[in-house]
Amino acid sequence: MDKISFGFRGEEIAAEFLAKQGYLILERNWRAGKVGEIDLVAQKDNTLIFVEVKTRKSAAYGQPVEAVTPAKLAHLEKAAWAYKKQHPNSPKKMLIEVVSILENDGKREIKKYQIY
Repeated sequence: MDKISFGFRGEEIAAEFLAKQGYLILERNWRAGKVGEIDLVAQKDNTLIFVEVKTRKSAAYGQPVEAVTPAKLAHLEKAAWAYKKQHPNSPKKMLIEVVSILENDGKREIKKYQIY
């Protein structure tokens, strides 16, 4: 499976995982112009949640969540504010989360991290 297909599959897995936890998936791969992309935009209760999905086949280079650098978080935050500007009637409370998916030897480990 190529890298793009693997990443897309990870986003599908993350969307299903979050939906089972009561999240409503509003957008997938939402683009904020030159600022960047948000993998998943979701809502739970009265909170707008911006989700970065990281999927890896191995933890040899660390856990998937470790690939979310401070620079990536800064881009996510800018993209989140761009989304909010385009959707002014969306909930005021916002969160950024990371869904980390590790698939190794047929086993799947999914973890969710609330960043802020």
